[in-house]
Amino acid sequence: MSLPRIKLPFSILLILLIALVAGALSLLGHRMALQANDVAAMQRTLSVSAETLNSIEQLLSSARLVTRLTSRSTLSQQEDLDERLSQLGFIKQALRDSPSISSMFIGYATGDFFMVRVVRDQQHSIALKIHPDTRFIVQSIEHTDIEYSAPGSIKANVRGRFIYFDEELKQISQSYRPDYAKDYDPRVRDWYKNAFRGTELMTSPPYVFFSDRTLGQTMSIKTADGLAVIGADIGLSVLKDILKAKRITPGTHSVIVNDDGFVLAIDHGLVTAATPVISGRAQTSPLINNQQAKSAEQMLTTPPSLTSLREVGVPIFSAMMSTFHERDRGKPILADFSASDLHWRTSISPLNITGGSTFYLLIASPDEELLAGAHEIRQRTLILAVIISLCSLPLGYLLISRPLQILSNDIARMMDFSGQNTAVKSSFIIELSTLGLAINRLRQAILAFTAYVPRELVSDLVKSGEEIKVGGESRYLTIMFTDLKDFSALSESTPSRELLQRVSYYLELMTLAVKQERGTVDKFIGDAVMAFWGAPVVDQNHAYHACVAALKGKRRMVTLNEKLLAEQKTPLSVRIGIHTDAVLVGNIGSLERLSYTVMGDGVNIASRLEGINKSYDTQICVSHSVYKEAGERLWLRPIEKIRVKGRESEFLIYELLGIRDGSPETQASDTEQALCVLTEQAYGLYAKKCYQEALTVYLQLVERFDDSLAKVMVAKCQANVTPEA
Repeated sequence: MSLPRIKLPFSILLILLIALVAGALSLLGHRMALQANDVAAMQRTLSVSAETLNSIEQLLSSARLVTRLTSRSTLSQQEDLDERLSQLGFIKQALRDSPSISSMFIGYATGDFFMVRVVRDQQHSIALKIHPDTRFIVQSIEHTDIEYSAPGSIKANVRGRFIYFDEELKQISQSYRPDYAKDYDPRVRDWYKNAFRGTELMTSPPYVFFSDRTLGQTMSIKTADGLAVIGADIGLSVLKDILKAKRITPGTHSVIVNDDGFVLAIDHGLVTAATPVISGRAQTSPLINNQQAKSAEQMLTTPPSLTSLREVGVPIFSAMMSTFHERDRGKPILADFSASDLHWRTSISPLNITGGSTFYLLIASPDEELLAGAHEIRQRTLILAVIISLCSLPLGYLLISRPLQILSNDIARMMDFSGQNTAVKSSFIIELSTLGLAINRLRQAILAFTAYVPRELVSDLVKSGEEIKVGGESRYLTIMFTDLKDFSALSESTPSRELLQRVSYYLELMTLAVKQERGTVDKFIGDAVMAFWGAPVVDQNHAYHACVAALKGKRRMVTLNEKLLAEQKTPLSVRIGIHTDAVLVGNIGSLERLSYTVMGDGVNIASRLEGINKSYDTQICVSHSVYKEAGERLWLRPIEKIRVKGRESEFLIYELLGIRDGSPETQASDTEQALCVLTEQAYGLYAKKCYQEALTVYLQLVERFDDSLAKVMVAKCQANVTPEA
């Protein structure tokens, strides 16, 4: 019994399709950084291959057209050289209309041959060692009427000659070449035989022309009357210029090879054929010895050949030959290689030439150059994702792919906390509209979440995708507590709404100061602020940044108080305690309710330091551990060694007055710097129990600066001074 076929409504299929595409785009976004270069390399390879193929096709298309049109002319019906020369104007125009053609020729069934070569400019004529005004060269082989050269024997007269013409087709000179006429028979040449057997245009594989040692192909087609074969030599030297114009990066190596792996063009000026031939005979010089002349003569009389890719001396191309045997005429092959101490992205792409053999474009680009365009690669990756969606789901592009791409981009920005947090627009599709609404609500929830939990922690949680777990780790960091002076009395005399507004001003400026210095606000405890540095983001200068934040908060309170006094309201005074210690930091609590916070003895000490300000009439009190971490960058003055509740050992505490070489906002004034110097002198005496001498210095501080801390220390010195007997 066969199972019943499952049938689903279109709405269910659409939901499944949306889920599939959304999942694919999500996975693509997750792996985008790793796969961007591969996608970009593939896109560039396909683009360069297509553009190269298009350039070659444009090069050859006009030549094909001219060759076909010439095969329909009356040139095949001309029986002698004079009649053929009468068609020279037509051939001249054909050569001018197709710059890629270097020569046109016709081979007759009688063995006659008529060829017109174009000389493009004066430099070309000089290179050929002919008259500088020469622009066309006619090469002719003629089989004349049969004659009786001796009794009982007959033979056909064969005449070969080269005729040179200027731009206006005026004859410049003529030379007879009996050897040329004797040795050359067009009817035995491949271009003649292949074309004569069929009716279509034939194109030879690329080869090096013997006459001028340049790379090219030969096109040939039988004439309409079947009496001759029209041919054209097509120069392929421009392939090198095409490669240079299509180079992906400055360090990219590109080469075009034929199906046998022989080089047709390379973009780095390497020799791809034998030394160019200038004339039919070797030219010797008085400075060349007989052995050198013999070698030159042999070179000029040896048929030139193409160079194998392994012989060009480029290490990466030698490595690519290991995969060349796996080439595919339908699609490119991509591979990675290491050569010359570089990592290379390579491709072997087929160039299927119309009416000709397949070429292959080999591209090798250094990975480090491809990485430089990471942003562009990322954009192309997204475009490729859209293209894939269009190819696989053409009917669902407008309904699914494009909206999902927008949603995916919005999710990526939301996860990275980057870009503008614009709301997702509603869609007329219910499922997409619901998804957009969910994303908008999720964005609002995450942004609200960052107001309660450190932004960096939220970002890490979103990116990792891991569940939140209870636990923490021991880390050496800095904790700060702040509190408002006489807040209890203030709360009793101030209306609740006004009190909330004033406290909010204070909490806002303290939070901003902490955030600017890379700190984490742990919690608000009434009018108190608890913050720490060094978690969740590691900060090597956590003590210094905490001190800078404290000073910014203290001095910004001055501006706030000026505003309050202008409104005839009681000013606020903040007290701050800072301590550096090893504490436990992490997710503390239960799965029902977690708090990312710090715990340990160091937290208690920081809280005690905030309260100690009241005893010494100071504003920012820091511990000796803060001094050890950042003391050389701070303006501090010692207060006294204390013992806090819960600790038996004593430690020295300091008042923070400014930052050395800091910004104008945190730099210590001249008065504060003088206070630091004199207080350090006074405390040095106090620590040595030279209370009378210390008292003298503290009294100077009171007299000069009316210093509150000095007043407290004066009382302590006086209590320790031994009365005179």
